[in-house]
Amino acid sequence: LRGTVQPRDAYILLHTPPINPHRPRGPESQVHKRLQVAALKWGGVSNLLHDRSGDNEGGENYSATVFSKNGRLEIPQVTLSNMEQVEETIRQFAIGDYHSSSEDSGIGNEPDEVHILICTHMARDCRCGVRGGAFARTVHEQIVQRGLFIGDGEKKVRLRLGEVGHVGGHQYAPNVLIYPFGDWYGVLAPEQVSTILDELAPLGKTERPLFTSVKDHWRGRMGMSKEEQASL
Repeated sequence: LRGTVQPRDAYILLHTPPINPHRPRGPESQVHKRLQVAALKWGGVSNLLHDRSGDNEGGENYSATVFSKNGRLEIPQVTLSNMEQVEETIRQFAIGDYHSSSEDSGIGNEPDEVHILICTHMARDCRCGVRGGAFARTVHEQIVQRGLFIGDGEKKVRLRLGEVGHVGGHQYAPNVLIYPFGDWYGVLAPEQVSTILDELAPLGKTERPLFTSVKDHWRGRMGMSKEEQASL
């Protein structure tokens, strides 16, 4: 599986409400489309994150979470009207010449949250819906059982589960993305969730995990070329 992730320097998530994974695909989001076109120019990729923090019922009005080598960036509002400003902010954050200010929120090199993102959309490929859905349900059960926080002291981090749209590689379902570390895994089983969380808990905020228990399921990492992924 190594080397099957396209090289990307940033991952952009537009928050949207949860959807029925069996429903037909609706009209394409113009915000998502424009952001995707812009991001590809400087090595980024955009996706939809279906979670309860998303609320765009009034139109194409999103919030966004962006991951890059600079950490995590939270953008409270992304619309067609402020797209140019958002594009430039994300571009600077992704390519490395971004300078945060005291007014910025959610920015830093040491994450206080670990996002477990799973492709679950049935309409694109049934394998993602079935396998991804089963894996997501198990992660949710484990988070409920263990609590939202794992680790102790300075190593304490909050777990966040999210379901995303198409990420590429349906044959590797369930595709599981762990950010801010940027690691992608494939062909996992629900029985492996507990082991992954066990390994994640003591790592702390700065270490980039390559879980030994599922190392053969590792597809690649954000910011690495396919050659670097294959040789790690």
